[in-house]
Amino acid sequence: MRREMRKGVENMGDIRILKIWVLLGIMGGYSWEDIRKHSISVKYLAFPAALGLALHIWGNDSTWVSMALGIAVGAGILVLAAATGGRIGPGDGLLLVVTGIYLGGAGNFQLLMYGLLYAALASLTLLVLRKWHRNRELPFVPFLFLGYLTMIAGEAVC
Repeated sequence: MRREMRKGVENMGDIRILKIWVLLGIMGGYSWEDIRKHSISVKYLAFPAALGLALHIWGNDSTWVSMALGIAVGAGILVLAAATGGRIGPGDGLLLVVTGIYLGGAGNFQLLMYGLLYAALASLTLLVLRKWHRNRELPFVPFLFLGYLTMIAGEAVC
């Protein structure tokens, strides 16, 4: 019995590590694309979303409510994207829907806050240095990626 319990805990650790690597891959790839094209192609998000749901079912490391709240964070950004007429890209919202599957409500909200913080700091720095104009677009996914790296580093330290 103990051996089975230990194996279950080890499998949950493996699933958690797999989730981290999947998110690093998704966010790293989309960061590169967002920097180059100032948009992201969302057609490839279906596979990681399905994989996240499967890992959630298999690993059962968070509740369905937490996952739904994580998805709601991304859905809120999609609503803002529609309300702002595209000033916020819908791809950012869809990416946050997928990250919500993996991170849950609190984790996805934390990711969004880190992304907003880093984007604000970069925008302020660029404005002060007069390298950027107020109405120019700034790719957001790289700041989400940096926020996710911060979250991982914070977990490693604790």
